[in-house]
Amino acid sequence: QVLTDTSNAVSCGDDGLCWIWRIKDAKPRQVFPGHRGPVLTVSVLNDATYILSAGSVNADGTEGEALLWDRHQAILKERLVCPDGVWLSSSEMPAWRLALLGCADGFTTIWDWDRDRTVKLPFLSRSQAEAKGALRGRFKRFRDKGLTGVARLPVLRYQRPRDALKALGERKFQEQTEAIKAAKNTLKVRFGSVRAIDYAQTRLRFVTGHGDGLVRYWNADSGKLIRPLAGHLGPVNTVVASSTKQEAASGGDDGTARYWDLETGAQLFLLNQRFGGPVRALAIFPGSKTLAVGSDDGFVRLWDLKDGTLQCQIFTGGAGIRSIAVNPSNPYGQLLVASMDGYVRVFNPDHR
Repeated sequence: QVLTDTSNAVSCGDDGLCWIWRIKDAKPRQVFPGHRGPVLTVSVLNDATYILSAGSVNADGTEGEALLWDRHQAILKERLVCPDGVWLSSSEMPAWRLALLGCADGFTTIWDWDRDRTVKLPFLSRSQAEAKGALRGRFKRFRDKGLTGVARLPVLRYQRPRDALKALGERKFQEQTEAIKAAKNTLKVRFGSVRAIDYAQTRLRFVTGHGDGLVRYWNADSGKLIRPLAGHLGPVNTVVASSTKQEAASGGDDGTARYWDLETGAQLFLLNQRFGGPVRALAIFPGSKTLAVGSDDGFVRLWDLKDGTLQCQIFTGGAGIRSIAVNPSNPYGQLLVASMDGYVRVFNPDHR
């Protein structure tokens, strides 16, 4: 990603390292070596002081870890773990202390790293362990002040929380935890992993792309799912929201990029990249007039968002495209393309 100074960029890789580079001469400025596994996503928070990188803790992908860096002080500020899978996607939010993270377990996390708080979406994401913790907290509250007189006696008779929970109704507890567990498993199948996420700047909304082939549009304030967007014939690998309109683009394993009206759920354009392979990277130019699409064939194609026509295609000379960033002003339209061969290539708008 390009930093807000438009002169430097940050990139991360499977080696677990995140580098800040000076774009004009490709000289490294800083390196952040704290990850224990591959880094799959990186986001620059909106004040450009903090950088969020996330990925896998180990090679088998059973656990994810997100690290928040203060790039001015070159220190690690906070850490967040996804115990049920790797972090696959991330995005900034308007508040400097908030970030969005998508995990392979099918849930999206809003992370308030300054206050060490998280919110998981959808709200039915509470696990059995979390449900048990909530009930234990409820018991403690009842024991301390919620029950009076004779009603306190059955609870105070037990010293251990487990026995107290049984007294409060073991059968009801079991039914509730099993229902929550079943709901979570259902959501995993229905939603799929959160492979892509992006915040829509024009309103309190964000967009996610999932392994089940759907794009989902969320209210970031209430946590409510506004609508799913169907069309892809395979997993969705990348999404990007327009900075000026309630519109977004998505790309998937079916080799297509699709452009959506988020307010109505209508598909505005189907951008079919014949023989291009899966689409893994998207970027919308400032002004929301051009969309850059990167595919496994090593090409970046530029599409006109007014009529959905192909403007040009750029062969990067490398492997499949992993991510694309657009420099907004220095110079305008400069493309930074990261490929699966481990290189980041810079293309100026005059093609020099």
